[in-house]
Amino acid sequence: MKRALLALLRACGLVPARRYEALVRETKNIKRDRLEWKNKAVEASTRARSFKKQAARQAARLTEAVKAADTGSRRQELDALQARLEGAERELTTAREHLMVIESKLDILEGAANVLDARTRHGVAPDPGETGASA
Repeated sequence: MKRALLALLRACGLVPARRYEALVRETKNIKRDRLEWKNKAVEASTRARSFKKQAARQAARLTEAVKAADTGSRRQELDALQARLEGAERELTTAREHLMVIESKLDILEGAANVLDARTRHGVAPDPGETGASA
């Protein structure tokens, strides 16, 4: 009979007080859980934004580090090229000095050849008074 009465009350939308109080407590628990989850979601969203900002800062730092590393490697390349240039300048100076020595020697040899040529021509050349005809 109690069940029939409860079924009739349920059909009308009524519930026993004990069930009502249990449902009110459960509703309060659900609302409290909902607020807790909402707060957790807000906190997680805030942390996610914070992580995004931090990731952007880290990406910027990485870009700067890559640029610095690139600048460092370019600086090393520049230093190596500078050293090669200095070596080439030393070799060029040495080569010019050798060329000047060789040119001096050639000038001496040319002068000696001119003197020898003049001497040999003077000994073989006829006197200007002679006609060169046989007598």
